[in-house]
Amino acid sequence: VGALVLAAYAIGKHGTARTFMWWVAIAVALWAFSVREFSAITIGAIALFALVTTALPRWQRIASIAVLVSGTIAVAYWRTLQVTETPSTLLFDLDRYVYLAALPITLGVLTLPVIAWIRPIPLLRGFDRTRWILLAVSMIVIASLIAAGGVFIAGNYFQQVPAYSSVIPGTPEGIYPLWLWGVIVALGVIAALCAVVVLTDLVISRGVPTFRRVREWSRNPGLFLAAAYSVGSALALVAAPFLIGIPVFDRYLLGLVAVAPGPLLWWADKRGAVRQGALLPVVSWIFLLLVGLIAVIAAGRLDSARWAMAEEVHRTQSIPRGNIDGGFDWYRFHTEGIPRPEAWPPRYTWWSLDDNRAVCVTITYEQPPPPGIATFPDDSVPTLLERSVRLPLSTQVLVAKQGPDAC
Repeated sequence: VGALVLAAYAIGKHGTARTFMWWVAIAVALWAFSVREFSAITIGAIALFALVTTALPRWQRIASIAVLVSGTIAVAYWRTLQVTETPSTLLFDLDRYVYLAALPITLGVLTLPVIAWIRPIPLLRGFDRTRWILLAVSMIVIASLIAAGGVFIAGNYFQQVPAYSSVIPGTPEGIYPLWLWGVIVALGVIAALCAVVVLTDLVISRGVPTFRRVREWSRNPGLFLAAAYSVGSALALVAAPFLIGIPVFDRYLLGLVAVAPGPLLWWADKRGAVRQGALLPVVSWIFLLLVGLIAVIAAGRLDSARWAMAEEVHRTQSIPRGNIDGGFDWYRFHTEGIPRPEAWPPRYTWWSLDDNRAVCVTITYEQPPPPGIATFPDDSVPTLLERSVRLPLSTQVLVAKQGPDAC
């Protein structure tokens, strides 16, 4: 996102300042790709702008595309040499389509303060037959995905249970009451429907993107880069579950949350569909802020509690930290521990299957997981510690159980 802003800002400059800022934007885009593979979409948006714009001299456009392409290949090769826990492989799996149901709802919730500026009714009044048909098709597709996959938020940071709650076994308590979570999801659905109305009108009005039209659109660099990035991100998010087999997590939507509302709000303003009063957007912003603070406070308190419990087990039981499963981050941070015997029992925490350390104590939620999810120690397993963690709207009980290895 920073690279997109720098690229748009550079075009507003002249002479040496424009050239310098432009190349800084390219450097930031390549650096971002070295950190996260989804940043390749930023590189594509900047390369497309360089291809069609007339704001840059031809030599700079050609050099920019050459550097972006060669740099992307070099960084991609470098990435293959790095150690990773989750290597990506091509895996076409149609069953992954259920994750797509979470995309519009999650985006609707996270962009709620911006979407609240838009009035969809004035847009709908001007719809012709083509727009109504496209809107109906879009609604049918979204409804079909939701019917198949369910009404849910992508997670695994923003969700009804604590962020990254799967780092320890068991079933966590919800951090939001069910009625409040229902309101959050309903607002996400409403915001998504409003965005679809604006997007439908925008797509029909702009027509088929020929090269000449795309070149005309590039005269507004900020809008062009935001639109190109949004389209590229949407395509990547739709394709990723099918081709790589990964779920759609909310962190993959962060770029879209920052960028995608811009073109929608710009178009709604052109069509006279932006609210004059700021009351609803301000209320939406405060609501999302409070909801986010609840999630952050809950995650922080739970994480600190299980780390404190694992440290207390180490101190009182003289068990090496590396043999205490205090959660994914604790277990990976403390990498040293006594080896597990050859005939070690099956693990019920997925992150240490490839590890040969004995797990003497495991921090868990008090409630066991649903049937078929994992093996949870029953009541016969001794409990060393129990802590009640007070969250903003609920209480979570954590326990330290012996095992599963005999130490």
